[in-house]
Amino acid sequence: MAESRNRLCQPLSGGAGQPLLALAAAFGLVDVFCMAQVYIHASVATWQHSNTLALFFGTSGIIGSVVIALAYLRNAGAAMRCAVVVVALMVLIRLIMQPLWLADINAVDTTVVTFPHHPLQALAQLRDVYLLGWCVSAAGMLCFAAGGLRNARGTLVAGSVLLLLGEIMLRYVFFSIG
Repeated sequence: MAESRNRLCQPLSGGAGQPLLALAAAFGLVDVFCMAQVYIHASVATWQHSNTLALFFGTSGIIGSVVIALAYLRNAGAAMRCAVVVVALMVLIRLIMQPLWLADINAVDTTVVTFPHHPLQALAQLRDVYLLGWCVSAAGMLCFAAGGLRNARGTLVAGSVLLLLGEIMLRYVFFSIG
């Protein structure tokens, strides 16, 4: 399996593959930005915040880093350190955004809407899932970082699983309140 992965990644490790990889990454970032904008400009009060953009980029960064880390589990190096940095930044940035988002959505006037919708009540009902999702995500970040920096496979895999579970819970809340 490692041999086939090396053959698959070899064309991208240098030469003409590098510009194509950079171009694909740039298109991916533009795509994530555009997807987030669709939600930000929807008529859902809880999505009309820059937090939605942070969540979309965060999910992409976290899942991408987990995939890279697990693919290069035996060859821990610069890719692993980069994955750890991306995961830590994405989780921390999104955590910092949460108090701002909560303050803003609680201040929004939701009385004038075309469609009767109660996202704040839905968020209040899902509060426990929301908090558990953030706790699992933070624990996953810590395990992922410890495993990635110390080359501890078990801790890295546990952190990866926790990060993915946290993402599933947080996406469930995101779409349930919409």
